[in-house]
Amino acid sequence: MPTVTWQPLSNQLNSSFWLNKAYSIVLLALDGLFSFRYARRILMAEQTKLAVLQPTDVTTGQQIRVHQKIKELNTKGEEKGRIQVFEGLVLTVQGSGISRTMTVRKIAEGVGVERIYPINSPIIDKIELVRKMKTSRKHIGYVRTSKKRLKEIKSTK
Repeated sequence: MPTVTWQPLSNQLNSSFWLNKAYSIVLLALDGLFSFRYARRILMAEQTKLAVLQPTDVTTGQQIRVHQKIKELNTKGEEKGRIQVFEGLVLTVQGSGISRTMTVRKIAEGVGVERIYPINSPIIDKIELVRKMKTSRKHIGYVRTSKKRLKEIKSTK
């Protein structure tokens, strides 16, 4: 079992926040998945409730989080499942019906990473909407090389 040392992550988080989330931190530490680098992201994501999208609602120009189910084998040969989150910008949505796909792009450590997901795949656990960008095209591949930023659409609540 890995050893876990506690270090304060941020002065923004008050002690009552940590007391409420102590149980989830202990579970992460017991699973061996605990990393203080990602603990803040996980806990802050719990605070901000994002809209869950239906697969038919995904459009070009949305910043989304795709929760993907991954099955792995451990050293004993047992199958273990986990959820991996991929957050990026939807470049295009292609096809129709069951063969519909979406291309999602993110920048990871200075390198662009693109994934093509079948929208109706059982591997996708859920899709969360982070924000919407203003686009006038179906395919925004020009974002790969463009220095300009897309404008965000302000949500009216």
